[in-house]
Amino acid sequence: MEWNWKNSPNITDLAALYSSLGQFQPSTAEDKWSCELSSDGINHVDMVRHLIDWPTNLVPQVKVEWLKEIPIKVLCFIWRVNLGRIPETTELTKRDITVESTQCGYYKAMDESPNHILLNCSFAKTVWEWVWKWCNMPQVQLNTVGELIEYAAK
Repeated sequence: MEWNWKNSPNITDLAALYSSLGQFQPSTAEDKWSCELSSDGINHVDMVRHLIDWPTNLVPQVKVEWLKEIPIKVLCFIWRVNLGRIPETTELTKRDITVESTQCGYYKAMDESPNHILLNCSFAKTVWEWVWKWCNMPQVQLNTVGELIEYAAK
């Protein structure tokens, strides 16, 4: 048998794959589906409907206002930031994605986070100073994305 690889596999990754396959022990138990939403392990439509109708506090409580003065791509980006959906290092590590460092690439003393990247990093602060000047507005110190959203809604 001949393998037609688009890219040659990394020897280290291949060795790790063989090692993990060697530890695999197939089960003789019958396969079955289990729902973690219910105590009996059975999927109930009414339970899913309840979760949809009564959102948990996993969704941030700050409401993003859709203002026509702000470009839609900016609003979408801030909405995604508010939901924790931009690929910065703290969000990546929450999803078990290995990153080289969680520190800000510009200001190495702080961990990268949405608040730091967009508002608290010295580079971001400089950009905000330019934005305030360009808009001919007084500078406002915003520390969290939630504060930014609330400020924009005023």
